Amino acid sequence: MRHKTFKTAMVAGLALVWGAFGASASLVSQNVTFTFNVVDADTLRLTVDGVLDATGNWAPVKFFDAFDIRNVGSFSAAKVTYLSNSQFESGVSGKQATGAGVGCAKGGGASACFDWTPNLSLTNHMVFNIDFTPTGGASISAIHI
Repeated sequence: MRHKTFKTAMVAGLALVWGAFGASASLVSQNVTFTFNVVDADTLRLTVDGVLDATGNWAPVKFFDAFDIRNVGSFSAAKVTYLSNSQFESGVSGKQATGAGVGCAKGGGASACFDWTPNLSLTNHMVFNIDFTPTGGASISAIHI
């Protein structure tokens, strides 16, 4: 059986423009649904559904390694919590996932990258809370993952 690591949601070319959707937005790519919801002024919830039933280049994915989030305004820190088991990772500011299975090694400006150690085994319903410490106001008008 071939095992691949879920490197980043950007592998599938995902970009959500929050301003067009308001407080929640969903995108379906290769039978995987990505949904963002606003929890409070500095917290976003990312839900990933259906990844075990994915098609295309998502089909062989077995693990969640890293992802980055951009265009959420200025912030000094970020933390993501996987709600299923309360595992959390602190974000690496100014970094992005490489898409090559090496975590948060790419430079990226106003972004936060989260590298799961150990990698998370995928399920068909994964929920993450992303908390930001804003410095001048968080904005989710053009979020990108």
